[in-house]
Amino acid sequence: MSETMPLLPKIPSRETIRQRLQMIFPEGIEGRNNLVGDMAVNTISVFFYIGAIEGYDQLLQPGHIYYMSDRQLKIQDDESRIHWANRSRWANNKISNTWYIGQNNRESIRDDVIKEGFKDRNAVRIRPGVKGQANKPRYFLSKSFTDLFDNDTSGEKLSDQISHWQKQNLTKETQLAIGFRKTTNTVDRISVEFPDGTRRSLPNDESSIIMKHVIESFSKNFLTDPHVISYSTSEEKYTNPNPRLVHGLNFSKEEISKIFPDVVLLDIYQKEDQDTTLLIFIEVVATSGSMIQERKDTILNLLCERGYDTSKVAFVTAFLDRASRAYSKKNLEKIAWGSFVWFANYPYNILIMKEQNTEEKKKLNELML
Repeated sequence: MSETMPLLPKIPSRETIRQRLQMIFPEGIEGRNNLVGDMAVNTISVFFYIGAIEGYDQLLQPGHIYYMSDRQLKIQDDESRIHWANRSRWANNKISNTWYIGQNNRESIRDDVIKEGFKDRNAVRIRPGVKGQANKPRYFLSKSFTDLFDNDTSGEKLSDQISHWQKQNLTKETQLAIGFRKTTNTVDRISVEFPDGTRRSLPNDESSIIMKHVIESFSKNFLTDPHVISYSTSEEKYTNPNPRLVHGLNFSKEEISKIFPDVVLLDIYQKEDQDTTLLIFIEVVATSGSMIQERKDTILNLLCERGYDTSKVAFVTAFLDRASRAYSKKNLEKIAWGSFVWFANYPYNILIMKEQNTEEKKKLNELML
């Protein structure tokens, strides 16, 4: 071993790695399991084991992880670790009890964990100029990410360090999703500013957090002159915060309890120099209850009975974020065609469930206009 070579880094225990990953990548991050699961823990431990870290002259290839074993990981003197790091033909040595060789998850480690997991969050980097296949030695951990596993750092100092790293390396949308979940742990009530400038207090739960951002962000970003017709919480159903707002619908209490979703908004805007309106029915999904076709049709039928112009009606399903457990097959597969899907942590984006009849048949290039 060269005298100028720095000592290899200490290897955190896998339990320490697991705990720190869960802190660095809390709930709200898309693809979180690939960042905190067993594969992720094992992957980070091998990066440390061979010293594939910024500042050390070593690179990791996925084979280092495939052929690692519990027995090898326990051999922690620098010479043995460097010898392991420099190997490339493990299969010829018939290593027993390796972690992943022969299993169908090798691509998951390389693609889902290393590349699309840690690399996409700037935790793993690729040495510039290394060409060839993705299985070649090319990966190393960034120093700022590695520092988050220092056993000597804990408590408030660790929290501040992790928070700083997140702000430097995670997308704004991801940081919003993390922040939403922190809110549920830090306050007793949620304050919501309504479009008319008044504020109301809602119970602190995920539904209310989504509702807050529907009222504060969705209405601001997608409506011209928004008004809240009705909202429902776990404490109170179908509250009308603006009773003097006339919308000419005159739903009975029975009909309201039957068909009204979590939030109903009214937008007033100009079209062809005339005031016109858009009535928006929004389902807030914290666990279940997306805007399904049956509810959409029921609302449209009742509006038709009152002579309401149903071309001036929109339907929305609102989620906290795409990492939410509510954003699941169960809720997605029933969302009505001809409606919208919105995520609170992507406040300016919207998913359009475009509905076309057989005569329309617009091509993709036309839909992009």
